Amino acid sequence: MIFNPRTLRSALGIVAICLLAGCQTVGGWFNRDETLGPAELISFQSTLAVDSLWSNRVVDGTSRSRPSILPSYANDQVWVADESGRIVGVDAQTGRIRSEFETGLAISAGPIVVDNQVMVGTYEGEVVLLDSRTGQRVWQQNVSSEVLAAPILVDDTVVARVLDGRVYGFDRVTGQRRWVYDRAVPLLTLRGNSAPVARAGRVYIGF
Repeated sequence: MIFNPRTLRSALGIVAICLLAGCQTVGGWFNRDETLGPAELISFQSTLAVDSLWSNRVVDGTSRSRPSILPSYANDQVWVADESGRIVGVDAQTGRIRSEFETGLAISAGPIVVDNQVMVGTYEGEVVLLDSRTGQRVWQQNVSSEVLAAPILVDDTVVARVLDGRVYGFDRVTGQRRWVYDRAVPLLTLRGNSAPVARAGRVYIGF
């Protein structure tokens, strides 16, 4: 097949004109000033009355850099902690303090209470199991990075996810490491992790 140079130049010119026209159209579409305002509030009749039963400030606040220090419920108590290492168990019905101890740990995740034990993670890269009645350390293990997701108990294994992508499994009684799962993470990530979830003998981790 033989191409006529003049015909080829004409065809290329038509394509270039179409592309320029398309760019102008797209540019105009992106440059439109169509700022959306807030949605209009809808009036409705409340069907559930909510009352505050109690309020008690028992620990210091937490910073945005440690978002996984969250309340948990166990043994009729609401358990809370703060960055200074204080852990408090509050009666769920009355709001009165029932358990209270200082750990000296830089807590970054937890507390999770199972039976009479408390699991926490620390900013220094530690997974710690404590006695919920005395605050004494049952065991403490170092991990490869800071713990920003609350540890969980799966059967008799404490599972902890850390910031660098590793997931550890520790023996609940001895604290000995049973296994570690290592997954590479991107060089640039948000500083935070979702907590593991256990179902039917398996642990699910969202990466």
